Amino acid sequence: MADTGYTGFFSFRKMVRRLFFNPENQLRLPVALVVFVLFVLLSEILVVDQFEHLTALIKINAHTFDALKRVLRIVVILFSVVIFGKYIINKPLGFFGFVKHRIFLNLLLGVVLGFTCQLVAGMIMHFAGWYKVTGFVWNYNDIIVWMGSIIYALIFCIETGFIEEVVFRGVLLNLVRKRYNNTIGIVVSSVVFGMLHFSGFDLGFPWWLSVLSSVLAGWLFAESYLLFGNIWLPMSFHASWHFAMRVLGTPGVEAEDALLLVTEVNGPAMWVATKSGGAGLVEVAGMIWAAFVILFMRKINSLKNVND
Repeated sequence: MADTGYTGFFSFRKMVRRLFFNPENQLRLPVALVVFVLFVLLSEILVVDQFEHLTALIKINAHTFDALKRVLRIVVILFSVVIFGKYIINKPLGFFGFVKHRIFLNLLLGVVLGFTCQLVAGMIMHFAGWYKVTGFVWNYNDIIVWMGSIIYALIFCIETGFIEEVVFRGVLLNLVRKRYNNTIGIVVSSVVFGMLHFSGFDLGFPWWLSVLSSVLAGWLFAESYLLFGNIWLPMSFHASWHFAMRVLGTPGVEAEDALLLVTEVNGPAMWVATKSGGAGLVEVAGMIWAAFVILFMRKINSLKNVND
């Protein structure tokens, strides 16, 4: 009977191990992703939520509190990635794209891509008669308020770019492409990114365009990641895209929210509106421009490798 018990125990243990680990002794992909998500949620509850409870006892400006909370969330995500990489999948930070090679140049290139996407969108709206500059922010706001708005917008955009790129490109894209290949990694990470930006049905904005434009954006960020093999470029691309919207007022920005141009945008919602991360067709045109730039750079990079 004892032998039978031991045999049953080891059979159960072997079955559980097969359920969670592949033949190469690695955590299966769905298991690894679930572990990462649970760890992020736990960190959010134990750190960010407790910070919120603590600051609720202190009288603090709402914008200052929100900015501090966003900075803390960046720290939490970075900590989660470090722990997940070191103790769960046995990978260094470099696996997630945090490489030390040409950080500044990659950040700068991402900023250029993000701003040119919005410039293209603004030019299209201008020539269509949908985009009108009504003034500059200093005509409406005090300089101190303006500087505070810039700092807050920077923190907000950096948080968005950092967290979403680390999660979708640094973790999801890399885990999938390392287990399978780059194409599957791009498709999975982009589709998941797009679906999670779906906020429901809205008669003023096509739901399918919200998803489609987000999937296209995810593809752009993934391609920019793979082109240079680092997280810095898609991170700054993503962050500057959002920041440029506030600077150029391409979605139509009120004076209190503007960072440079105060604008009015009047046009068909399908063309000029944004919806929970989804973009109108003029922004899709900006994405197409960025896609051509990325593909051109990939071509140049391939020719350089051939010549070398």
